[in-house]
Amino acid sequence: MNKIAKTVQICILLCCAVLTGCGGTAVVVTDEYPIPLLEKYPYSAGVVIPPEFANYIYEESRDDRGMKSVDLGAAQAAILGNVLGGMFTTLEQYESRPESINVDVMFEPRLEDFQYALPAETSVEVLEVWAKYSIRISDSAGREITDWAVTAYGKSDQRFMSSRGSIFGEAVRVAVRDLGANIILGLPRDIGFKSWLDDQGAELSP
Repeated sequence: MNKIAKTVQICILLCCAVLTGCGGTAVVVTDEYPIPLLEKYPYSAGVVIPPEFANYIYEESRDDRGMKSVDLGAAQAAILGNVLGGMFTTLEQYESRPESINVDVMFEPRLEDFQYALPAETSVEVLEVWAKYSIRISDSAGREITDWAVTAYGKSDQRFMSSRGSIFGEAVRVAVRDLGANIILGLPRDIGFKSWLDDQGAELSP
């Protein structure tokens, strides 16, 4: 199995190491993100990242698609931790929901769906990736604030990529970056979260 060395990029970018093996390509997506510089909400936050989320691997069941697996767990955990860390004054991370919540607001993400379409399947020169997440947000008493749906989308042009692994890795890189942007831009617009902020007397920022 050949391994492409991991590269680190600035901003909210993915680093993609591509493994090529028998029966298809296995893409391992690993990341190091700087915490975005945002005007913070004046509250502490927590995020529950269970092992099944942090270690999530998409397994392709069809041999004819040429893709073996996508190791997405580290990427989605990293983007959530760093984006939320940039939005709140402090961020605590947990592997499971604590019995006693000692933060103002708690986030519990779930990956609901992950799909991709190869260029040969869409009759265009791009590979597309979609992911759907649900993020349960609750207050310090454990009461649900909202169960927020967030999507991620990425695509890459095969004409500029040297291998199936690299085109797939680029599409996933864009999708995870899109997830981070959608969290930053979408959270202030969520009705449940806005209502909670109003109850706390906070202004909508960032």
